[in-house]
Amino acid sequence: MKNKIRISERNEKIMNDLCKHFENVLDIKVLTKSRYGIYTTYRSLFNTILHKRHQIKYPEISEFYKTKNLKFDRGTIRNSVCKFSVYCNDFPELYEIFKDLTKVKGSGEIENKIKLTPLQELVSNLTTEQEQDLKELITLRKKSWEWKSNDKITIYEGSY
Repeated sequence: MKNKIRISERNEKIMNDLCKHFENVLDIKVLTKSRYGIYTTYRSLFNTILHKRHQIKYPEISEFYKTKNLKFDRGTIRNSVCKFSVYCNDFPELYEIFKDLTKVKGSGEIENKIKLTPLQELVSNLTTEQEQDLKELITLRKKSWEWKSNDKITIYEGSY
C-alpha cells in the first residue's frame, strides 16, 4: 500500500489562497482540467510559484490537485514547472505576472531562476511599430549574411 502524502496546513492554505487569487484577480481557473490554451500556461505559472517561491514539493502539489478531483501526478507537475520558461518566451506578460506574485514583502524580490536573455531584455518594451521595424531589420541582416556566405569570387588570370 502506498503512503499517502499529507499536505501541511501551511502549504494547503498557500495553495488555496493562490488558487483564489488566480480566480479573482487574473480571472483564470487553474483547477480546470484542460490540456489546451491558456489553462496549461497559467497552471504552469501556478505550479512554478508553488514550487519555486513557496518551496512546495511536487508530490504535495499533486496531492492538492487530487483533493480537488484532478489527476496530475508529480511528473506532470515537474514538466509544467520546467516548461514555464518556454511559456514565458511565448507570453512575455506571464513573466511579469510571475515577478509580481513572487515579490517578498520588505526584503525585495526573491531570486528568479527564469531570466531573460540580453536580446530579450532589449526588445521587451517595444511598441508594435518598433517591433515591425526591428523585424524588417533582422530579416534584411539575415539576407545579407546569406549573400556574404554565397558570394564566391573566382579570379582567372590570363595574358594580354
